[in-house]
Amino acid sequence: MAQQPASTCTNERSHKVIHLERGPAPEFWTRERTKEWTRRWIEKGCESSRWAWPQHEGKRLNEHAREAMEPWHHGKCAFCEVSLGSRTEIEHFRSKTGHPLAAFLWRNLFLICAGCNGAKGAETHESCLKPDREDPEDYLWVNPVSRRIEPKPGISQQARHRAMTTIERYGLDRPELARLYNEYSLDRIFGHLLLTASYASRTPTDSNTTNNQVQSHIAGLQALAQPDQPFSLMVKSLLQYYGVIR
Repeated sequence: MAQQPASTCTNERSHKVIHLERGPAPEFWTRERTKEWTRRWIEKGCESSRWAWPQHEGKRLNEHAREAMEPWHHGKCAFCEVSLGSRTEIEHFRSKTGHPLAAFLWRNLFLICAGCNGAKGAETHESCLKPDREDPEDYLWVNPVSRRIEPKPGISQQARHRAMTTIERYGLDRPELARLYNEYSLDRIFGHLLLTASYASRTPTDSNTTNNQVQSHIAGLQALAQPDQPFSLMVKSLLQYYGVIR
């Protein structure tokens, strides 16, 4: 375990990391319409080659869904936290082919990046973590050395199994994610950490000024761990590892 910079610990718990508080569906996404869309999908035979999002008022349902979901996804993939932008796709947590009755259920849909969606494909596994039901922070962390998502140390065997299943199904250990996490941490995190440790280790001539400088850097680091910030799970993993937060 890395040595903790002096005077940088805080007992304050930040907001849950990548845990999603599901927002409401668009008003037109009613039970009756959901049943009708589902009926048409089943009539097509539930074959992925025949899938097409129905339209409402001249716009496909996935576009309506994306607009409604973006605020509570914070513009990030629900699984790896990559910024979505124009690469947004809709994830059916339970596949639309294997579970056709869930194809249009609001609670079954998430925003996801092409990398995670492509890795999962049409597979469904009941052991996968569902980000609006479980708190992934209880199961996963980003290893501060390798910058790869791994099962959180110290969790039970059952929890570890669920963590590994999620990592494998969504390709969360793919090398490009480790590269993105590493670039972001070097760009945004380590400068703050080094300055915080430097200020905290000094014998100040003006203790109030030094304390204010330390607290300012700690506040800046804690802000980066909030769920509306990029890669907040990775950031919080690093800050816990270095003793900035608990």
